[in-house]
Amino acid sequence: MRLNFSKNFTLFASAELRHTSRFSRVPNGNTTSSIRSQFSQSQYSMSSPELIQNPLTPSSFNGTLDTTTRTAAYRLDLTKFQSAAASFSLTGLSGDANLRVFREPTTTGGQRSLIQESRNQGKVSESILLNTIQQGIYTIEVTIADNVPVAAYKLNVAVNADATLNNVLWRSPSEVMGWKINGATLGGEPRFPAQPANMQIQGIADLNADGEDDLIWRDSTNGRTYFWMFRGGEAVSGAPVSANTIPPDWRIAAVKDLDGDQQADIVWHNANGGQVAIWMLRDGIAVNGGLFTVGGGWNPVAAADLNGDLKSDIIFHNPLNGGVAIWQMNGMAVTNAAVYAPGTSWQPQFFGDFNGDRKTDILFRNTFSGTAAFWLMDGVNVEFGWTTPSVTSDWQVEAIGNFDGAVNKSNKDLLWRNRNSGDLVVWLMNDSGRGFAPGGGFVTLAGQNYNRGTAWSISGVGDFNSDGKEDILYRNQTDGNQEILLMNGSVIASRETLKAQPNNWRVQGLMKREVTSEPFEISGRSTTGDFFSATAFDLGALDGTGSYSDRVSPRNADFFKFNLATESNITLNVAQSGVTLELFRVLQNGSLESTAIPITPEMLLSGGSYAIRVSTTSQAVVPYTLNVTGRPRVTDVTSAEFSLVNPSLTLTPSTTTNGRNTVAARFRVRNTSSTTLTNIEVGFRVSRDGQIALTGGDALLSIEGSSNVYTLTTPLAPGATSDLITVNLRLPDTSDGFWFVDGD
Repeated sequence: MRLNFSKNFTLFASAELRHTSRFSRVPNGNTTSSIRSQFSQSQYSMSSPELIQNPLTPSSFNGTLDTTTRTAAYRLDLTKFQSAAASFSLTGLSGDANLRVFREPTTTGGQRSLIQESRNQGKVSESILLNTIQQGIYTIEVTIADNVPVAAYKLNVAVNADATLNNVLWRSPSEVMGWKINGATLGGEPRFPAQPANMQIQGIADLNADGEDDLIWRDSTNGRTYFWMFRGGEAVSGAPVSANTIPPDWRIAAVKDLDGDQQADIVWHNANGGQVAIWMLRDGIAVNGGLFTVGGGWNPVAAADLNGDLKSDIIFHNPLNGGVAIWQMNGMAVTNAAVYAPGTSWQPQFFGDFNGDRKTDILFRNTFSGTAAFWLMDGVNVEFGWTTPSVTSDWQVEAIGNFDGAVNKSNKDLLWRNRNSGDLVVWLMNDSGRGFAPGGGFVTLAGQNYNRGTAWSISGVGDFNSDGKEDILYRNQTDGNQEILLMNGSVIASRETLKAQPNNWRVQGLMKREVTSEPFEISGRSTTGDFFSATAFDLGALDGTGSYSDRVSPRNADFFKFNLATESNITLNVAQSGVTLELFRVLQNGSLESTAIPITPEMLLSGGSYAIRVSTTSQAVVPYTLNVTGRPRVTDVTSAEFSLVNPSLTLTPSTTTNGRNTVAARFRVRNTSSTTLTNIEVGFRVSRDGQIALTGGDALLSIEGSSNVYTLTTPLAPGATSDLITVNLRLPDTSDGFWFVDGD
């Protein structure tokens, strides 16, 4: 409804109606304002860009814009990714706000470029999908629309890129925590459910083929095993691996994929009985198993793919006779086997691809001479073996990693640490894996050997900044200080300090998360493909117009949802052929009514929640643009009284009053309709030219310095008049452009 008062201000209002009423236009009020100011006009302000710390982890930012800060900016660094896709949206809008994405210049003095913008009208959500986005630095700007005094918003940002992320898994005696690492920046540290000391982490591996590592736990008191599933670096579910209780003389020897389904399985070992058991897992649940007798002394020391078939094989070592045995696996079946006798002084220490043939090789160390030896493997066969010169025992191989990137076939290199001095050395493997490449040696920073002392040790190796080169997590085990060394061969290209972690916390390992630059869809997917409120794109309060572009496939429909506060005229359309729109009411239990609502131009819908289903009959993916318009129906009401407590006011500069020039207004509202009205929303505008215009330069005033709406919560019966209400209205700042006409 609209209320006009013949004073210096015009009052307007809208209400939730309980009956069908006529659709009316907003009238102009004939008002004047005698308030003037002589202060200079100021520009709209913008907040400094907030850095999005972890681009590949979906994130949301809540904020509020007003006449003081009209734009909020967020910075997105995608310089490390060759290929990426992005989704940006504004939801939960309390007022009209727009969304823009800029690419910052790559050279000094260059101009930034506008990539895309979304300028829907009203409180409807904004959406930008970028299927291909170049390397670079981007700025996302959220800007309040003209003549809107305040707008709260939620900015949602998601990026897909071709990358492998490495999150750090921490454990204290009773707590579990993850660190989401982006480059050398800590982008989040979720706490997971607390676990007692008897719950022990036994394996880090992908259990459900989603490209992200999960956890295997074991209760040391009863032998039971459990899994935790992860998504986006967060623990999302967990359950027992098996209902069986495993005796304590059985230990988990490996958690690796034995059958090539990209889901890890479990290798058990019982040293007392000389037995090995295998559990085949599906989504973390044991679905099959096998038992083998290997005899005393034979210990499974690793499971790794030795023949390149994407199925891990099992390596045994017998410290009693120095034997090494290899089982080539296909699930629970041993398809080939071999036994070798290198001698009791040779210990298998690390397993990795040293010659770039995508087959895991074996690194041995001689405990007597200090010599290292490489076995380049082809299944159960040693394709080539060779040894290094002797190395003293104070030098230990702490880790293997690809420190020089694509050079030398992306094979693994050796990271040595001297336990007496703390020195670090990298040996770079050549492309054949039969010798070392130039460029290795002491780890250096800015041309100087880098050594923090013996209290510092290697806590993990992984590619933290997605440049194809593995980096070093370096930690002081005494005081908890730590840093990431971003590597380029044996040279530290960059060193970043992380926050200290108390020394009762220990790194349990790195959890990998494979992500690709797969384009986003505007709505998510439920497991069944049906409507699910949490994944449907939220249009918000449909009280304006909006356009949303996406693609729909023949197998999966897109879903949008919206709310109507009151009876409204709604228009939905999509221009593309082969695309079907359906409209449903959302029930209280979150499901959809079984019967669709016929879609007609400016159809009248009552207040409530609704869902739009976009589907296609085509056999191919079809691009489309959904256009939506919502106009709440309004009923005229009349003013019973409106006045200013003090109609004259001398403005004081906002710099001295904190922007709080206010006037007090009194008003009553009369309901002239035949229907009881509830939740009548009242707003106030001030005009400088004697004419109120909702889309012109007239200012919408805030009430009590916060909201721009006053709500009459008391129901107003037909013909009734409200009590006299007094409100304090905050005027625009004296530097606001409202006060200036033709430069005056």
